[in-house]
Parts: sequence; structure tokens; C-alpha cells
Amino acid sequence: MPKTTEEQTGADYPLQQNESQSVQQCLVVPERIQHLSTTELPRSVRLEGALDKLGVTKLGDLNGVPVSRLRNGGNCGQVTINELFKLIERANAGEFELSESEKKQFKFATLARFTDELVKVIDKRDRVIFLRRFGGNTEPAQTLESIGTRFHVTRERIRQIETKILILLSSEGGPKLKFYLERVVAYCCEEVYPLTPERVARWAKEQKYALQYHPSFYVRLYADLWPDLPAWPDGQKVGYSHAPRLDAVAKCLEDKLREQNTSLTLKKALAMLQAPGGYPQVTTVEFLQALGRSPWLPVQFDDGKNPKVSAA
Repeated sequence: MPKTTEEQTGADYPLQQNESQSVQQCLVVPERIQHLSTTELPRSVRLEGALDKLGVTKLGDLNGVPVSRLRNGGNCGQVTINELFKLIERANAGEFELSESEKKQFKFATLARFTDELVKVIDKRDRVIFLRRFGGNTEPAQTLESIGTRFHVTRERIRQIETKILILLSSEGGPKLKFYLERVVAYCCEEVYPLTPERVARWAKEQKYALQYHPSFYVRLYADLWPDLPAWPDGQKVGYSHAPRLDAVAKCLEDKLREQNTSLTLKKALAMLQAPGGYPQVTTVEFLQALGRSPWLPVQFDDGKNPKVSAA
């Protein structure tokens, strides 16, 4: 008696037999997950390479593709194929997407809890290195050189481990992480308020969530995972931004504050800057990033709600 598809693969994987070739196994990707981008889903280097060779950018591109095409692409054995089967199953189970109700109920504690679980996927030794590098259990974060000395490796090796872990977390976080970070950026823009360790600690307290790491760890991590996030993990890190546009934004605001000889809340300062005669095209993210590096525009967080900026 011929073996079934499940018996041939050893598991109940998303496969079907091609009618024109009864022995040919083809991938089945449910319609509801075909829109998911493969670059935003967790995948090994081998699986990523196999998908790239086929020109796959979303799961729907795999629907109906013979498994033999993956195998014939080179460097794609049964382990990698099983990884793909499992990825499709996880996606179909809803692991990488949020329901509309979950999106509406989002709060920072959701992201913090999600982050704490993500960190657990890092292997033990690398996790220790990563937490030292991002100030997870210590403050401030440690330098590449000091960590390298501690573990008897070069600073370049520590940098490579850091990069590898950031890629891993971004991949494992998938579309959910992307949505969460976009919501934080939206909040920062709406409130004209940078993401700071103090703000993270306040959110966690208000939402009754016990952070597993130092608040600055989350700010540093999110800033690396999402460059458009206006994050100040170490407060205002005074120094030149090395970005001409941001320097121009800061200089324009400094001149206007000196003209008025006053301090303004960040919301009012941004409104003044965006008005005619200022720097109308500046975005909220650029405004906050410029302030975060400017040596001439100290920001005071006296009440924790309405920070003010003045010209030094």
C-alpha cells in the first residue's frame, strides 16, 4: 500500500500531492497568511538563503511550490524544509499576528512582556554578553572592549555577537514586534516626548508590570531595533549629531528660543519650529532626535509630563 504524504514526511506538515505527478509534494499556504512577509518571520540563514534563491518575499509565493524545487536549489536539506513546514504552521496558528482587539488594547506592558520573552531565545552565553552590552542588569551599558576583555575575545567578536542577536530578535519578534514599536513611535510623536528610561519605568509602574531588566535596557534595545524611534537611553547625550539636517533643526530652534528669551514645552517648541519662518518640514521624530544630541538645548523633565526646552 503506498505511503501517505504524512507517512513520507514523518509529520503532519502543510503538503499536498500534485495531481499531475502523484509523487510530487507541493507546499500549501492558507490564504489567510499568504500576505505575511518572509523577511519579518523567524528563519535560519539556510532557510533565508533557500527562499532568496526562489525569489520568495511573502508566504503566498510558496503556495503550490514543489518541495523538490527547494531541495534542488542547493544547501537545503530536510532539516531546513521541516523548518519551513513548522514556520507555515506557526503562522497559520496566528503566532505572528495580532487580532484587531489586541491592537486596540495595546499598552507598553504588552511590549515589555513580549521583549522579556524574546530575550529568552538567546543562548545563555550570548545572552550574558548582550545584557552587559545593553545594560540589562547594570547601568551604564558596558563597552565592546570591556566585555571582550571579560570573555577573552576581541571587541570585534563582541560586536558580531551583538549584531547577530539583534537580527535574531528582530526576526523572532516578527510582525508583532514591528507593530508594537510603531505604536511606541506613534505615542512619542503624539505626545512630543522621547522614549526615556524614566518613561519606561513610569509606564511599567502604572500598568503594574515588573520589568525583568533595567529600564534603559529596553530603550537601548528598541532604538537599535527601530532607528526611527526617538529614544534617549542615557538622557540627552550632548554632542554633535553628525547629521547636517538634525544640526540645522537644532540651530533653528536655538535661534528662535534666544530671540524670545524663554523656555517652552516640547509641544510648543515643535509648533513654533514648524510655523512659517522656522523649519516647517521638520518631523516630530527629527525634532526629538535633534534635541537628544544638541549641546545648546537642555531639556528639563521637572514634572515628568511636560518637558521644557531652553537655549543654553
